[in-house]
Amino acid sequence: MHKPRIVVAGGGYAGLAAIRVLHGRDEVDILLVDPSPVHQLIPELPTALREGGSVREHTLPFDDLLKDTGVRRREDAVRRVQSAEKRVVLDSGDEIAFDWLIVCAGSTTRWPPIPGLREHAYPFRTALDAQALRDRLAGHHDLMVVVLGGGLTGVELAGELATQHHVRIVEIASRILPEVGPGLARYADRVMRQKGVAISPSAKVRRVETNRLLMDGGDAASYDVLVWTGGIAPPDVAWAGVELDDHGYPVADEWGMVASSVFVAGDTYIVRRRGEVVPQSAQLAEEAGAFVARTILARIKDGQAGPPFDPHFKGLLVALDSHRGVGWVMRKGLAVKGYSARALKGLVFSQYRYRLGASFPDATTDD
Repeated sequence: MHKPRIVVAGGGYAGLAAIRVLHGRDEVDILLVDPSPVHQLIPELPTALREGGSVREHTLPFDDLLKDTGVRRREDAVRRVQSAEKRVVLDSGDEIAFDWLIVCAGSTTRWPPIPGLREHAYPFRTALDAQALRDRLAGHHDLMVVVLGGGLTGVELAGELATQHHVRIVEIASRILPEVGPGLARYADRVMRQKGVAISPSAKVRRVETNRLLMDGGDAASYDVLVWTGGIAPPDVAWAGVELDDHGYPVADEWGMVASSVFVAGDTYIVRRRGEVVPQSAQLAEEAGAFVARTILARIKDGQAGPPFDPHFKGLLVALDSHRGVGWVMRKGLAVKGYSARALKGLVFSQYRYRLGASFPDATTDD
């Protein structure tokens, strides 16, 4: 009897959440396609820049996670989705047929057209990015590190680096952390400045040169190391038979479906709730991955999809350093800051690892 093959393209938070729902079910055949041998705990990566830290501490090998689950794995990347033919083309040139496809291939670094930016800046999005930056900083102290982007990643990275280096955040918005309320942003600004982090709001970079930034208004800033945290772009996937929006993302319905038998999750899925785009996060990716997997199982069983995706937010937490943080929790947005916010952030990390351990008992951290 033919088992429906479900191809999961991407083993990030969404992909593993989907596999947690799917594995152990005899009625389906599951194949994970991911170019990396490890699951990357991306929200934890700023802490890998601490003195004595390690990027490897924030990755989990797929071989350990998927051991004895029956899930097959292909170390490759999906580069083209042929929805009508129900086939994907891999980076290697090989093609794989599917009955159902979940594309959760993450994202790529968004590089705006600023001359010199891509040539001089270190991106910070993946474990490989974190390792490259860590290698650059190794053996040095008191470097001038300029972080371009004062959002969640930029602020967390600046907070970690400030213990060893001179750090400056350059942000195009009028304040850092535009994702949180003004009061929490002011608290974060105060903590950052207490740590010695210089903050340049409302600053637009127009050109990057070796060891120097040129900004609108004639201002300039020097740097030893430049880090870009200013945004993400769709994954490098070509879509045949799938409508794309103005930014290159596949247009999904309320169930995450972009074509017959083809679904998206994670950063590839632009989720809208009451007409507003939901900010992408690991929490949303995990929830969407599990939802899409359950939707596919329901359609295999009786052709019904169930109710549409309605994400349930648990909160947003930002680490300012190893002791303090800001954010909000619960759906009504209870503001938290200081030690309690940082402790809650650590608890979120621990809970995620616990869920993985419960779903994949052979998973280990390769310290």
